Amino acid sequence: MDNRNDSLTHHQLSLKINYQESLQIIDISEDLDLADLPYPNVLHVPASKLLELTDQIQQDIPVILVDKDERRSRKLCTLLNEEYGFGNIYYLTEVPAGADH
Repeated sequence: MDNRNDSLTHHQLSLKINYQESLQIIDISEDLDLADLPYPNVLHVPASKLLELTDQIQQDIPVILVDKDERRSRKLCTLLNEEYGFGNIYYLTEVPAGADH
């Protein structure tokens, strides 16, 4: 069994951004639900389209999936890592206050 921890908190993600670590953040919410995310360069790819657009997912840097529905981001994270062979996908466990409309 894999003991991999695929989750990141807002604080952990903010530290990575502050230390200018290379990463990709993907808002997988439908209809730009999280348009006010306090992160730079967020790519919006709705969860319903993500598996069709895997060519837009970086494979050489950490990728963080963000959604108000943590279950959906966790499910897609697991699917991409285990069945699509990525291994570099994480999900945000807490959406920052103010990002929710």
